[in-house]
Amino acid sequence: MHSVAITISQMLRYVSCRWNCNSIRREWNNMSKILVADDDLMVRTVVKKRLAHAGHSVVIARDGIEALHQFECEDPDLALLDASMPWVSGFDVCREIRTLDPHRNCKVVFLSGATVPTADYVSRCANACEADAYIRKPYEADDLLRVIENVLETD
Repeated sequence: MHSVAITISQMLRYVSCRWNCNSIRREWNNMSKILVADDDLMVRTVVKKRLAHAGHSVVIARDGIEALHQFECEDPDLALLDASMPWVSGFDVCREIRTLDPHRNCKVVFLSGATVPTADYVSRCANACEADAYIRKPYEADDLLRVIENVLETD
């Protein structure tokens, strides 16, 4: 039988600080909760499978409105957002996440299939709404995982 030693200070931090729960969850079980928001079913499915295989818990959203709802309900460690989604863009979702999470416990990574002239605009918008990283589609699965792990490790 395994016993887990948890100090009182760790328990108090876990119970009393909602904004610190994500880092404690990662300390205890090495699993991050990732919100994947994309209007493309294939992208959502492939990314979810890849992240789950890498040991992450994955929450899915089909558009910006659902992404904001999932963010408030699920308290993810990272939001992986498509830049252009129907009704509410990924940029608007990111700005709202930054408003709701002023301590920046939820990291934000943008995905976009924008072509070269638009890609520069997407990159500037991602920086303006304080995203942590930006990945252009198409991308290799290993590159996506590497970016996510790097972003999650920075505090």
